[in-house]
Amino acid sequence: MQALQILFLTLLSVLAVSAQSIGSGKCPQPPVQQNFDPTRYTGRWYEIMKFPTPFQLGECCQATYTLSDGIVLVRNDELLANGTVSFIEGTAKIVDASEPAKLEVSFFEETVSELLAILTSHGIGTDGFTETDQRPELCSVMP
Repeated sequence: MQALQILFLTLLSVLAVSAQSIGSGKCPQPPVQQNFDPTRYTGRWYEIMKFPTPFQLGECCQATYTLSDGIVLVRNDELLANGTVSFIEGTAKIVDASEPAKLEVSFFEETVSELLAILTSHGIGTDGFTETDQRPELCSVMP
């Protein structure tokens, strides 16, 4: 169960990093950001919407990004119903120096395409979102 939660948080991070948009028809090909500054990307980011899935049951989901030797370190946290915090850590690396705004996020050393294939094999669709609960009284126990 926790492995599936980890996979979803990874997918969520990938979507946040790549600024995906949902729509019908051909996928948009937005230009890659020039002069990307990873220091502006660091800090804590809060989930405000998510795909409804049976393996990400927590609330107060957040991702924290820090820099270490040119690599973005990623930590995703969620508050479970029993009051414990579940987390996973990974990295986001620039794959092609000519496009430094394109980052490959990795948890357990899987690639993005491998993670997407795992999610698809578990029958996880991407056809809808559900709001997450970020109320301060609920999330106050988060680090």
